[in-house]
Amino acid sequence: MGIFDSFFKKEAQWAPSHRAILKDLTHGEIVACLGRPTKGKGGFVYWRGSLDSLDEDYPDDVYFQLSNKDFRGFADAAKKPKIDRDNWFLLTSDEPAIRLVANELGGMPRNIEAI
Repeated sequence: MGIFDSFFKKEAQWAPSHRAILKDLTHGEIVACLGRPTKGKGGFVYWRGSLDSLDEDYPDDVYFQLSNKDFRGFADAAKKPKIDRDNWFLLTSDEPAIRLVANELGGMPRNIEAI
């Protein structure tokens, strides 16, 4: 089955272990660095990948997901989330990855916590 994974671009399975809010970051800045987002259900957008997609020097077994979906359980829950915002929500499989992603994008990581 491994040969078909490259044809169908099967995503790696990973479980987030840390989360943070990236502040002072606009949609345009994220698109300039990560490209166009993937659209999820409910109008959410997200970028997902391994750290080596940001820079080849980063490990390829550590993953991140950046989105406008508020993981705190309030705020955007009842309405379609906006992309013209300054706060974005980051999930990673490693705590140092939060700072690495924030540095690459130019955002400030806040409220870093284990899940």
